[in-house]
Amino acid sequence: MSDRAVGALAAALVAAIFGSAYVATALQLRGFTPLGGALWRSGIASIILVLLSSWMVARHRKAHAATRSSPPPMVGRLARLLILGLLGGFIFIVGMNLAVSRVGATVTAFVAGLYAILAALFAPAFLPETLDWRAVVGLAVAMLGTILLAELGPTGDPLGLVAAGAAAVSFGLFLVLIRRWSAAIQVGPVGISLATALASTAGLVILIAVMEPNAALPFSASASVVLATIWLAFVTTTGPLLTTVALRRVEASLAASLLLLNPITATALAALLLNEPPSPTQIFGGLLVLLGMAVATDPIGVVRRWREAARKESSDPHTIDIGSSRRMQ
Repeated sequence: MSDRAVGALAAALVAAIFGSAYVATALQLRGFTPLGGALWRSGIASIILVLLSSWMVARHRKAHAATRSSPPPMVGRLARLLILGLLGGFIFIVGMNLAVSRVGATVTAFVAGLYAILAALFAPAFLPETLDWRAVVGLAVAMLGTILLAELGPTGDPLGLVAAGAAAVSFGLFLVLIRRWSAAIQVGPVGISLATALASTAGLVILIAVMEPNAALPFSASASVVLATIWLAFVTTTGPLLTTVALRRVEASLAASLLLLNPITATALAALLLNEPPSPTQIFGGLLVLLGMAVATDPIGVVRRWREAARKESSDPHTIDIGSSRRMQ
């Protein structure tokens, strides 16, 4: 399988599992407060990733010693990893949990899923890219759909929308900065996932100690709560890992197009597992959000460019793979 195909598959998988996380969060919150649930998913993921990282370092220590190059300054690397951890971990997870607790899984999935558009808007400020008019138009259409969705939130609480919006902004910046800092931090996908999990766990421990000392204790330990927590730990472990794999192998436009699977997955699972079928107005609002995301990410153009690249590669065996040539430096 080519690097480009691996990247596309990783982007599709991360979109689907992130979509499932909104519904799993709703199930987990039947036994935890929003902060307590976030701490458990981050804490379990941190333990898994520490063990995985330790095993990888021990296994490849000799290889690293033989090929070791001068790394960038440690302080700069740690600062960048901390920022990535806060954006893709702590802020995103806390915002998502608060939003799900207030406006439900479906609305949160559509609003937080706007990070696909926001990443396109943020990119020109951090990367050598120009602002595409599609991103501006797409955001305007998506915001109109969000207004319709907001009127139908289970509690009508505007703070839930603010939390979901904060999660979208945070993860949009996370996606852009991964691409910008890939070479500077010299950390692989597992390292990025570990940074997000550790930042979330540390931040939540401090926040809970100050605001809700008993929040880490569950008030229900039903099978659904336990299974949801395990699944969320899996999402926290693999989500940033797959995101990094995707963004290092395919251009951002393709990865963003596949993120359309995020709210679609959440809506289907919410109807199936939470008995939250969307109303006609909610469906219309959700379609507007998806339309806005489609305008911003131009999936038709992405497919066309994919086919053109495939034709060139098949006709010229010496053609360099576009996915590889566009990896982050």
